[in-house]
Amino acid sequence: MGPAHDDPEPVVARMMQFSIVICTRNRAEDLAHTLRSLTRLHIPEGIEGEVVVVDNGSTDRTPEVIAEARRYLPFPLVSAVERERGTGAGRNRGLRLARGEIIAWTDDDCRPARSWLREILSAFEADEELDLLGGRIELYDRGHLPLTIKTSRRIEVMDDATYPGAILMNCNMAQRRRLVERIGGFDVRFGAGSAMRAGEDADYVLRAHRAGCRVVYLPQIVVFHDHKRVTLEQGDAVVRNYHFSDSALLMKTMFGGDRLAVRWYYWRLSRLFSDLVRSTGSMTELRRQAVFLSSFLAGSLRYVIASMRVKRTAGPRTGEGAPGGQRTQGH
Repeated sequence: MGPAHDDPEPVVARMMQFSIVICTRNRAEDLAHTLRSLTRLHIPEGIEGEVVVVDNGSTDRTPEVIAEARRYLPFPLVSAVERERGTGAGRNRGLRLARGEIIAWTDDDCRPARSWLREILSAFEADEELDLLGGRIELYDRGHLPLTIKTSRRIEVMDDATYPGAILMNCNMAQRRRLVERIGGFDVRFGAGSAMRAGEDADYVLRAHRAGCRVVYLPQIVVFHDHKRVTLEQGDAVVRNYHFSDSALLMKTMFGGDRLAVRWYYWRLSRLFSDLVRSTGSMTELRRQAVFLSSFLAGSLRYVIASMRVKRTAGPRTGEGAPGGQRTQGH
């Protein structure tokens, strides 16, 4: 999995039914609201669980927020600092810390619905073959741009034709522990703060599906995303990162011999070219679409260069390994 640290080996602890894992960096206020929202979750009677918070190098009040949450959460809170930058590395640290048979992911700027955890546990109980699921992501504030959300009200089951970034997102995702044993952890080259900027969730989803795991989207599992982006510039920054990471992921998949990824790459590139051509009537929009296209191409180039460097060294650190690691716990 992720990088080695100067941590002692963990003491083996008993398993729990669920772990809620949150990765965070310099969002102390948002994290406080998210942790408070967990106190309102409907938890089935007799179910034991925990919250795991991975601090990816915060310099704000995040440690104090975590310490305060230990006093009011109805279940144990486990925390650690992950020194390697990027949400891929942070999620791997979360996997190493989590003791739950069901590992549920949300982000530090999300508020799960009261029924969120109950619906996750019910879905896994009802379908023994289910390995990875995701749910609906609604805007917390209707004044925010309609970005990083998914509001579909129909069930979706991933198949070979499903674009990996279109079915699940990491702010509302859950998995069985056995999935880690089957496909390993997240690729640390992907994710916010990493070389590829985003996409660790899409890569994980695609690897799970290609390994024969059952991946499903269920609209009754809901979180509300408080992303706070309201201007075109803020929205475009997110879109640029997604174009960059999508291109890098498709390049990785093509390098792995996946022929369908070639079609996806051609489709994305053609669509970006078409958007560029249609924008020729406005210089501002032309520049905007040109930036999106260049971001997509830059992601491909970044992945190719990174792969060439890897071949000259010991090999990639993809984070695809078995869980382990140190825990810091409190109640």
